[in-house]
Amino acid sequence: MLSQAAAARDAVLRTTHELSGSLHIGAEQCLGFVDVNALLERVRRRYPLVDIEFTQAGSRDLVAAVQAGTVDLAFVAGDDLGPRVVHHELGRRPMVLLAPPQHPLAARDVVEWSDLRGEDFVDFQQSWAVRAVSDEAAAAAGVGRQVRCAVNDVHTLIDLVQRGLGIALVPQHVASKPQAAGLAVRPLASPAPQWVVSAITGDASAASAALVLELLDADLALTA
Repeated sequence: MLSQAAAARDAVLRTTHELSGSLHIGAEQCLGFVDVNALLERVRRRYPLVDIEFTQAGSRDLVAAVQAGTVDLAFVAGDDLGPRVVHHELGRRPMVLLAPPQHPLAARDVVEWSDLRGEDFVDFQQSWAVRAVSDEAAAAAGVGRQVRCAVNDVHTLIDLVQRGLGIALVPQHVASKPQAAGLAVRPLASPAPQWVVSAITGDASAASAALVLELLDADLALTA
């Protein structure tokens, strides 16, 4: 009944000049391909009557929230988005190896999966998409990983790699951060895991979520 009431409200909102109501947006930290903070600012300026809530969480938790209807629109990473979501892919790039410059793998032109056996890794907690992508790719290559440090912050991961606590598999935009300057960035041998970023909504997405996607499409068209 609540879902039907929300759908009826959104149908009315589509016919008005001023969009109002509530919109709950979620995003994983440091996704790349989309500037979530700038998008939130645009939505606030364009639709001042919309009550915006924002949640930062891991992609796994955000997918579950969209499926449950507690988040209207989420920006997540990974290929396995599960049922009951509609996804809008924003981009994909291969992941890379991040290592201290003195590490033996820093001298390689391309890092083979077999080179990663026995290495210590710095990675994210299980709810982060990057952790799932790395674990699945390593398992497919028959490589067991020892994650010695599990974090919830990109800059902490970079700092731990700089301090020699381990190597990391990261999206290219993370390796390009100013904080990672001086670290070795090396491509992974094929098949390199892909970092895929998408915007997702529920099957019956809110009208306000659809309008945010329209704004996002306009931004991507301008920057393409």
